[in-house]
Amino acid sequence: MSNHVSGIPGSPEESYMMMYSYLYMLKQVNPGTKTCVKLNDASKFKYMFIALGACIEGFAFMRKMIDVDATSLKNKYGGVLVFAEAQDPNGQSYPLAFAVLDSENLTSWTWFFEMLKSVIPDSSELVFMSERNQSLIFAIGSVFPEAHHGHCLWHLKEKVKWHAGNVNKVIVGHTFMELGRYYTVDDFNSAYDSFEKRYPAVYKYVQEHTEKDKWARVFFPRDRYNFDTINNVESMKSVFKEATTWALIPMLDCIVRKFSDWFTQRK
Repeated sequence: MSNHVSGIPGSPEESYMMMYSYLYMLKQVNPGTKTCVKLNDASKFKYMFIALGACIEGFAFMRKMIDVDATSLKNKYGGVLVFAEAQDPNGQSYPLAFAVLDSENLTSWTWFFEMLKSVIPDSSELVFMSERNQSLIFAIGSVFPEAHHGHCLWHLKEKVKWHAGNVNKVIVGHTFMELGRYYTVDDFNSAYDSFEKRYPAVYKYVQEHTEKDKWARVFFPRDRYNFDTINNVESMKSVFKEATTWALIPMLDCIVRKFSDWFTQRK
């Protein structure tokens, strides 16, 4: 895989003018790469999707767990940067695809997952992990009906613990995360009964606003490979934090370089 495409424009306006040329060259130096750009009714940029050829090809040898998350762009035109990431057999991050969307809504998420499906077919072996973003959840279910969807236990824990009253919220959060990690129904039920007695208000929230088969390992219908958070993709967002302030093409090139480094380091 080539590290990058040379001749990167600097300003936002130059970036959008050079966008199609950049994507063309990206596919020339990275065979098998999938790119797609969608414009709005006024022929202005709306969405972009990129999955590098090596990432697509290598997914066949990865765990079928896909983490998805988005981070806001801080450049002139705004929008969000979306990452889809898998895990290799050793549980390490495996970059899969990324996209630039105008915002996080049902239409944009549906488009993103349709693009992802064009390179990663729907399968009952697939497991998606994400925050409990309702439009994202609906889009996954619509585009990948055979796949399974789990909620990030860490993000759910952050929501759960704030429903605790005059108790230590940190302990509540830790106890809830432990609930999600039991391997047998008996162990889970015993701990869950204890949780109800100790934290009745929190228990009520969990019962009424969550689905146990989305966060509790023992009830999850597929193999989660011991993953219950999207910390890997959160780390990727941190790596590209500065790049989210740049114009489009420099940001894309930074991501392509980092993805390429991932493969180079593992040869």
